[in-house]
Amino acid sequence: MPSADLIISKADFADLNWHEHDTPALKDGEVRLSIEAFALTANNITYAAFADFAGYWNFFPTGDEATGRVPFWGFAHVAESKAAGITQGQRVYGYLPASTDLIVTPSKLNPLNFTDASAHRVPLPGFYNIYHFTETDSAYDPAFEDAQMLVRPLYATGWLIDDCLMERETPPAHVIVSSASAKTSLAYASAARKREALVLTGLTSAANKTFTEASGLYDHVVTYDDMGAIKDAGAAIHVDICGNPAMRGPLAEALGGQLAAHLHVGATDWNAPRGADLPTQSNPDVPNSGAIANEVFFAPGHAETCAKRMGPKEMGAALNSDMRAFYPVMANLLTIEHIDARAGLVKAWQDTLAGSISPDQGLIIKF
Repeated sequence: MPSADLIISKADFADLNWHEHDTPALKDGEVRLSIEAFALTANNITYAAFADFAGYWNFFPTGDEATGRVPFWGFAHVAESKAAGITQGQRVYGYLPASTDLIVTPSKLNPLNFTDASAHRVPLPGFYNIYHFTETDSAYDPAFEDAQMLVRPLYATGWLIDDCLMERETPPAHVIVSSASAKTSLAYASAARKREALVLTGLTSAANKTFTEASGLYDHVVTYDDMGAIKDAGAAIHVDICGNPAMRGPLAEALGGQLAAHLHVGATDWNAPRGADLPTQSNPDVPNSGAIANEVFFAPGHAETCAKRMGPKEMGAALNSDMRAFYPVMANLLTIEHIDARAGLVKAWQDTLAGSISPDQGLIIKF
């Protein structure tokens, strides 16, 4: 059977199709991973929306500047190996394209994982190039594979956001999370619950308010059209998962000068217009809005900072312990739907792009 890749137009994310091609032969030192399954969430839309800025198109290039392959997180197994120390049948978790298979060049092999040293990936953030062996992975739980695919990278992002905020010179007393029903937002809120003095407010749409409240992860849940209901809880930071600049002015006005910064993380509202330079926000109609900083959060960058401060092993142990505790939380919140990749991924992607996937749905794409 030939190999196949899902190719997307960079100009129109709704334009995507499967392309079949001959399976290339392996060279010495290479491994062919057969992709089993991956999760589809709004985070993947963010990868596409921010791909030019963050380099996400470069992980799995198509050879055509007009098209790309969106990255996903999931499981694969070694179908064929010409690399010493890696054997057929071993399973891994990691960063994968929407493809039937992926050729990698393992380096830094150890009992826990390896790094893909394919030439085009070497300059890219190493966080995305690591493939973890399920046999020895401390974040792996065989009882919650679906939950792991859906939330593992998102939980890591949320955990790192929490660490980043608490390491500020002046940690916030109040955090407002936009797109509060998104999985990254829920992950952050779960990680931040251990901060007993911190007040968490979730901002969401009216349609998602019931689900967001039912999560039990926020102290308050407020809809976008009722920002005046946000309670004053001291110096605040907005963790911006939504990515729509139009809601930032009303949020600043609602907080009455208590908002110190927008921390830009995602773009669930991926089609909203946004400036590339993210200047400090200033609105003459909103008192003190000139003091509201716009900051971009890049998880791999803060992961390096955190690892230097805590120590890599200590950080990994703390993160993985908290993450494993989050899997059953998400499994209880979500209804998992398994979708055949070749038959249903295009529609599932387009539905996610259109925002028509309910927050209580968890989409797992399987080959």
